[in-house]
Amino acid sequence: MLASAWYIAAAVEDLAAHEPMGVEIGGRKLVLFRTPEGAVACLADQCCHRGVPLSMGVVKEDGIACAAHGWRFDSGGRCTHIPSLMPAETIPPNAAVTSYVVAERQGYYWVWMGDGEAAGVPDALSVPELTANGFCSLKIRIGLDCNYVDAIENLIDVTHVPYVHVFPHLPEDERILLPRMVEVTAEEWGVSLLGGIPRDGSLSTGSTHTAVGNPEIRIRFVGPNMVRLEFLKAGPGEAIAMIEYFIPVSEWKTIFEVILVFRARNPDNMPKAIRINHLRQDDRFHTTGRLGDEDAAIMLAQARTLRANPNFRGVCVAGDAMIIAYRKFKTRARRQSFKTSQGETRRRCLRTLCNCAADTDTWPPNG
Repeated sequence: MLASAWYIAAAVEDLAAHEPMGVEIGGRKLVLFRTPEGAVACLADQCCHRGVPLSMGVVKEDGIACAAHGWRFDSGGRCTHIPSLMPAETIPPNAAVTSYVVAERQGYYWVWMGDGEAAGVPDALSVPELTANGFCSLKIRIGLDCNYVDAIENLIDVTHVPYVHVFPHLPEDERILLPRMVEVTAEEWGVSLLGGIPRDGSLSTGSTHTAVGNPEIRIRFVGPNMVRLEFLKAGPGEAIAMIEYFIPVSEWKTIFEVILVFRARNPDNMPKAIRINHLRQDDRFHTTGRLGDEDAAIMLAQARTLRANPNFRGVCVAGDAMIIAYRKFKTRARRQSFKTSQGETRRRCLRTLCNCAADTDTWPPNG
């Protein structure tokens, strides 16, 4: 997990007005709560007294009180009240818990997980259609027992599609073909792929990568954990994009925040090709579907084998160009400077993301 970055902690509607909410990101347990002014605070979910989770506590007018002994903390993590203090006693100066910067954007609370000054949530991580006219969206939250890196690689891996997902328009002997991946290129905040999936049976077994002048899909990875899958030929009433934020809860648990964007006013106008069954529950959409179930089966099985074989190193080929580019981006970002001094965090974090993208190889090579 890249530490000096923003991660979604919760949907705005999930945080109650007077109740704390426990979340976990990258193995760190956090608690969110609203202040009387309506702002949202985020603290480490562990009282500095006896280690009891603050998420079990009560939201007060001046902060959050621990359920065990009533120790109270303000939105900055400073202890402001200890009921058991003796008359001559003062609050110890080290009575505090770690606080985290929170930002609200497009219906989510984002938490800055790094040290030092927090950079603003990059525009590249937003979904412009959520606030544009003529679009509607479905938001879905899914949990899966797998590593978030493997989950990202599954979505950006176009070569698994003919095997994991069954497409009736493809003859059986052509399901072994690679989707027509044409370009993997650097962008300001990540890497992208342009390509298509064979639909007319015109490619023969053994075909190599060929140029596609009329691509059908664009896949964009935006650091640290967003993937945007765009359907470039979608018509009215069809999904034009699927955006997924992969939240690393712990090493082997990932939360998928999924947003489906449509050129339609009615969420029931789902494109038949995606085949998702949805229902409304507590004013939110909870979705399961054939494509998601097929991917989940593979990722869960992969997670079991990787946990049993922690030293496993896979072999990549040219068809894995998007995954290779993503790994290079992630490695450079981690090395170059998600470990920075406090005063340098913001500037170097922004520069790192750009440099990592710019240094990513392009596939296929010229010539």
